[in-house]
Amino acid sequence: MAMAATKSAKKKSAEAMKSANEKLAEAMKSAKAKIAEANDAENFIKWYETLMKNTSEMCEEERRDHETHCNFIRGKLAD
Repeated sequence: MAMAATKSAKKKSAEAMKSANEKLAEAMKSAKAKIAEANDAENFIKWYETLMKNTSEMCEEERRDHETHCNFIRGKLAD
């Protein structure tokens, strides 16, 4: 009888551990999603600033580089 109680306790302990691990995995997934969302927002702000940058006082080489960056950003935003 004591052995059955021990097995039952071990089974409950294993189930509790599995449940705790699942909760931890879900919390980690949620945290990673929030971090990715924050990074996306930060990137969007930087991209917007780049797209709206005044090019009137840039030399030709800077304008070409800026156009390349803008084309890259537009491609990313189109996805």
